[in-house]
Amino acid sequence: GLQGIERGVPRPRDTRLRITGRRAYADAIALASLLVQHTSLTLEQARATVESLPNELSEPLYPHQARRLKAALEASGAMIELREPSPREAVQ
Repeated sequence: GLQGIERGVPRPRDTRLRITGRRAYADAIALASLLVQHTSLTLEQARATVESLPNELSEPLYPHQARRLKAALEASGAMIELREPSPREAVQ
């Protein structure tokens, strides 16, 4: 938490984001574009991810990054699951 920030200890990238589906109005290119903006995926990788659902992103994300991306993807019509480690797992 805050003590880790004060000590300069970054939180690990330990949150997994899974795109489980997309609504009828969701545009695959728009979703892929969001993935490119928020991750290190190329447009080709992002498009392949969106076109083969359900699919989990290959790279783990920071918790705040995953929540922000989840909100953006859901606003564009994607159905998302986040898997964050339990507080016990995060401490280890």
